[in-house]
Amino acid sequence: MHTHIKISADLARYNHINKKLIDMYHDASQRAGMSSSMFDILYSIVEMGDGCRQKDICQACYIPKQTVHSSIRKMAEDGYLTLESGRGREKLIYLTEKGKIITEENILPIIEAENKVFLQMGEQQSLIFLNLLEEYMTRLDKTMKDLPSNRKEHV
Repeated sequence: MHTHIKISADLARYNHINKKLIDMYHDASQRAGMSSSMFDILYSIVEMGDGCRQKDICQACYIPKQTVHSSIRKMAEDGYLTLESGRGREKLIYLTEKGKIITEENILPIIEAENKVFLQMGEQQSLIFLNLLEEYMTRLDKTMKDLPSNRKEHV
């Protein structure tokens, strides 16, 4: 027996906004001729600076380690990145000239647009927006972690 749970108007609105935001970034990466993971990796390097680690990018982007690893390897093969040895087995990631050019042409304009929007919203509205979004995510994370595990084989 399936119980029908109605999605509230607020939840439906949030889902629509969230999916639209995801689509906007996906479209931006497609217009730039790159995958979403390449876009996210380059964006992360801009945020953290040259010499960041794969682990840092995984944490910043919420992208699986294997996806980041294979994307970085491909980006290095294509001449956008170089990898240098760090401590132990870690690799430090640096943009090449080709990587800097694609970043300046495709990532920096997005960051400038994002910064512009926050400036337009003003400090108070931006703070309210971020605090509420963070509270929603914290509460949702706790609520989801409290759900019982119903792991079954699904066919």
